[in-house]
Amino acid sequence: MLKTTLGLLLSPVLIALAGNAGAAADSALAKNPAEPLYTFADAQPKQGPQMVLIPEGKFTMGDIQANGAKNELPVHEVKIKEPFAIGKYEVTVGQFASFVRATGYVTDAEKGGNCYTYNDSRFWVWIEDRNWRNPGFPQSENHPVVCVSWRDAMAYTQWLSTASGEKYRLPSEAEWEYVARAGTDTSWHWGNSDDCHSANCCTGVLWLEKQTRDVGSYAPNKFGLYDTAGNAWEWTGSPYTETYIGSELKVLPATFDASAMVVRGGSWYRFETFARSASRGGNWPQSRFSDVGFRVVRDVTPDFVAQAKTIMKTRVSMSGGN
Repeated sequence: MLKTTLGLLLSPVLIALAGNAGAAADSALAKNPAEPLYTFADAQPKQGPQMVLIPEGKFTMGDIQANGAKNELPVHEVKIKEPFAIGKYEVTVGQFASFVRATGYVTDAEKGGNCYTYNDSRFWVWIEDRNWRNPGFPQSENHPVVCVSWRDAMAYTQWLSTASGEKYRLPSEAEWEYVARAGTDTSWHWGNSDDCHSANCCTGVLWLEKQTRDVGSYAPNKFGLYDTAGNAWEWTGSPYTETYIGSELKVLPATFDASAMVVRGGSWYRFETFARSASRGGNWPQSRFSDVGFRVVRDVTPDFVAQAKTIMKTRVSMSGGN
């Protein structure tokens, strides 16, 4: 069952660069980020994700506003020691389809013949023939892929790594909250108001969507990332624990047999409280839901970071410093 904050329920091509260079600037940027950061996409695969280079820094993790659940405790400081890149958007249907075409991969939902899906009676049930191709509602290629398990997400990252020659993976839970907060300590990245117009999530009587939307349909956070709140829950690489004990820093390999893996971000089905930056849940690795997807991380080298800073400084200089 999906576990949530309310208990048991369940070579690179640099495209756009801007900002300030230097280690001191990186530290300040982590506290006061400004969009856009370094944005790039690897040359291969051709339909690979757009990535945002995230600086190292410190942040406070957990239920800072004291309006969450026990599994968001204890509140503690986390240091992100190295820069890394993360997907600007959740992995889309189109991107996942490219992976399937290239590899012939068959998802857990397709193997099992079903996906855990919402129906109009406000219940979640296993429905036959539901999978990432048919999650129970219409999707374009720009919607986040859903009905994919943690194992499916891991297979996608392994393919990306092989196709690009770089190291792709799922984010650790700590990395995920770091980028979702983007320098904020509020409940949501936009503030402490549960604004139903800022994310695709269930809003009670105003709940109109009842499905995913195109990625990027709502304003990004200060790191320039879209849909870290709502649209689809996102798998992470960290095992789920009832409270923080250090597992939030781990990224498990695909061969690891964990009872539950952390999901973050809330979804089109869940109320705004589940879309808070601190909200967390867990699900077993082979499970698949029509409101769970993922985004990817790419490890970066010091040389890559230096290259990005050089190109960024050149662009700033060419623009007259604006």
